[in-house]
Amino acid sequence: MRSNPPQGAFSHGKAIHGHAIRNKYLPHLILDTALVDMYGKCGRVALAACVFFHMKERNLIAWNAMIAAYVQNSKNREAIETFRCLQHEPCEPDEMTFTSILAAYSEIALPKEGKQIHCHICKLGISSGTFISNAMIHMYAKCGDLEAARNVFDHMLFKDIISWNTIIMAYAVHGFGAYCFRLFSDMLNDGMEPNGSTFVSVLSACSIAGLVDEGWKYFDSMKSDYGLDPGIEHYGCMLDLLGRAGNLDHAKRFIEEMPLTPTSRIWGSLLIASRHHRNLELAEMAASRILSLDNDNTGCYVLLSNMYAEVGRWDDVERVRYLMKKQGLERNHWVQHS
Repeated sequence: MRSNPPQGAFSHGKAIHGHAIRNKYLPHLILDTALVDMYGKCGRVALAACVFFHMKERNLIAWNAMIAAYVQNSKNREAIETFRCLQHEPCEPDEMTFTSILAAYSEIALPKEGKQIHCHICKLGISSGTFISNAMIHMYAKCGDLEAARNVFDHMLFKDIISWNTIIMAYAVHGFGAYCFRLFSDMLNDGMEPNGSTFVSVLSACSIAGLVDEGWKYFDSMKSDYGLDPGIEHYGCMLDLLGRAGNLDHAKRFIEEMPLTPTSRIWGSLLIASRHHRNLELAEMAASRILSLDNDNTGCYVLLSNMYAEVGRWDDVERVRYLMKKQGLERNHWVQHS
């Protein structure tokens, strides 16, 4: 099974599971493990857990499959609890185990526990691996410990493109644009070719730091210097940059002229920028585009209604509330957003 299974994979996999039961192929260590993996990747983590906890025997591969299934489905505390159970088993966790569990600690931001896992990894002598080092960089960055993230990065024996992208994004999300640009230059000097994810990181740094000219430079260099066609995520970064800088007319024109079909998230960025800079006319236009693509977008209704309320247009507030009610959207979503 691929990490993003094709449509119909769950039905097909469940049919195979039924066939295995009817023909008494189960319990079987390899088959059961494959089922845990399949159900996890199809988003049916409860079924994955059911298979796992009914297994007659479990090896490390089975434990790793269950932990990964929890992490893939944002059941991070369950992943951590399963890892703790594994520690009472005779099999020793490996690089795959720790990569998954570091991802779990990243998502729920537990730096103390994450550092304990790092110490465990060092004691086992597997801390130098690229795969696991990347996971540690990500974990420390998500927990806000840039110094520890950089320390792991600097001590890596081999850095791949994921290593560079992860550390650049770590500095980007914490607002250190200059460090991102320096790392980008270091990456090139190290002989590493940037990819689309690299530019998402660098453009995000430009957006957060409000560096419009730098943003355009990197955006234009994607095609001219590296032959990379900007994707929707790169256009999204540039739109966010223009919106933060208050260049709303330019942002609107940028969307209208982009070669890709704008998504509701693209229009959502313009709506948020319009709210921030109190441009109601542009907000109405952006909201109209969003609702034409996603008529159940509660956040769009709420944000637009709040803007109407701020200028005393109560008839429009009631009109938006009526539209929400007509769409059957929950009233408990009706809150003020700053």
